[in-house]
Amino acid sequence: MSYETISIEHAGASFSVTTFGGHLLSYTPPSHPTSVLWLSSSHARDMSRSIRGGVPVCFPQFGRAHDKISPQHGFARVQRWTLVSRTSAGVTMALSSAENQAAARPAGGMWPAGPQCPYRARLTLSLSLLPDGSLSYAMAVKNEAETAMPYQLLLHNYFSADSQAPDFGVAGLAGYSVVDTQPRGREGEGQAYFVQGEGPVVVDGEVDRIFHGPGPVGAAISRGGGGGELEVTVTA
Repeated sequence: MSYETISIEHAGASFSVTTFGGHLLSYTPPSHPTSVLWLSSSHARDMSRSIRGGVPVCFPQFGRAHDKISPQHGFARVQRWTLVSRTSAGVTMALSSAENQAAARPAGGMWPAGPQCPYRARLTLSLSLLPDGSLSYAMAVKNEAETAMPYQLLLHNYFSADSQAPDFGVAGLAGYSVVDTQPRGREGEGQAYFVQGEGPVVVDGEVDRIFHGPGPVGAAISRGGGGGELEVTVTA
């Protein structure tokens, strides 16, 4: 059985999202002929594993859990979300962890698997196209338990870009503290720390960098190769 895809067109823009994982598959702004998101052409559509590309929802943890058994980036991206509402401009979906805490569910990383888990959360995802065609992507997390709830939440964007083009780069991160997990000259070992200087971040090789700074985060991605510029704002 293939996952369900919901497509929205409004204000000259469009996006598609699936109830499997609440996963955003594509977003095409008014000024772009194709989606600005990268999506693997070989990803499984039968919901047997997580979707690669687009914008996965990572919850309740980012990365591999300490138990080395839980699904990478948490269970939210491999669960079926409920469609709450749909309009001509957007959709709202929700996921209740209590509905997915059966014994057969994979362990949740930061959370124990099964009904004995003390944590309960309801995630609400809202996607909508604004009058100018830009995409609003908002996530809310409600603690439905009586105990403090540890969690991490990440929207893992895969933007399509031509990193070899001379006009590719990411601007707006000057002054941010950077952790480079792949420093040059160390054969990938260790980490390097520095402060991002003025000018765009240029990718001239394999990189894996984490930027720390005050929110909200506003960045402009020049996608390269005539792909235009994409503005991204993250508000926590």
